[in-house]
Amino acid sequence: MRLLLGVLALLFFCLCPPLNSPGASEKGILLTEEMELKVADVFMDEREFYRAITEYKKFLILFPESDKADYALSRIGMAYYHGEEYEASARTLASLKEKYPESRYAPEAEYFEGLGYWKLKQYSKAKTALEGVLASYPDSNYAPLALVADAMLALDQDDVGAGRRDMEKLVAAYPDYPASMRARETQRLIDQYQDLPRKSETLAGVMSAVVPGSGYIYAEHYGDGITAFLINALAIAGTVTAVYHENYAVAGIVGGIGLPFYLGNIYGSANAAKKWNLAVRNEMRNRISVTLNYDF
Repeated sequence: MRLLLGVLALLFFCLCPPLNSPGASEKGILLTEEMELKVADVFMDEREFYRAITEYKKFLILFPESDKADYALSRIGMAYYHGEEYEASARTLASLKEKYPESRYAPEAEYFEGLGYWKLKQYSKAKTALEGVLASYPDSNYAPLALVADAMLALDQDDVGAGRRDMEKLVAAYPDYPASMRARETQRLIDQYQDLPRKSETLAGVMSAVVPGSGYIYAEHYGDGITAFLINALAIAGTVTAVYHENYAVAGIVGGIGLPFYLGNIYGSANAAKKWNLAVRNEMRNRISVTLNYDF
């Protein structure tokens, strides 16, 4: 904020005429391209993303024919991205390539367009954008980054083969890129990712249907398994006891209360197995990400 105030003060003193000058009676500041971009950049640097967007948009309205219009548009897209407005970011960055395909900011724009769609879990669009960086700008600094991102995206979709192929392309096409030096270790981890142990969700559900809580134990949720077993055991015991004493009304009430717990125990066991699989997968994915020194 101090930087912003300093810029505004400098502009004021530089551009406002002295009080005794002929133009002193005309109030206002002559707005230039450089001035408007400087103000927008200050907001961007201060992480005041929405104020930065306003200033960049103002620049495009005031100076639509400027040779810096592509820069302003790219900054709008990046401000949206850092402000976690991923839909607006992807849309803005896509428009940059359409309007200025030869812009120096086009590779960055298409790369972050892909990341934006990835954040939105629109995996097909994300993949198209990342592959577009490789196809259109293979010599840019963002091309190897796009390969790494595409590999991680493939792992998120459980497409281990595609992830491994991306690593092989990285080594072949960009041998001097830092991540290429670690690609061999990454390929080993990807092979391990493919062979990760998994818990069967169906088996967990069937086990808990036969012996309540046993599916949780299988999925290594021991506390939930013991709790489910005790609750269902009490409900079953209460129902059986009431039937034995021919107190069918009480049996119906106890059985009715216990049924949701029994069904929930089956569903919960299957879900516990699913969570176990996700936890194991995410742990390996994080190891791969750390090895590549890629944080997404």
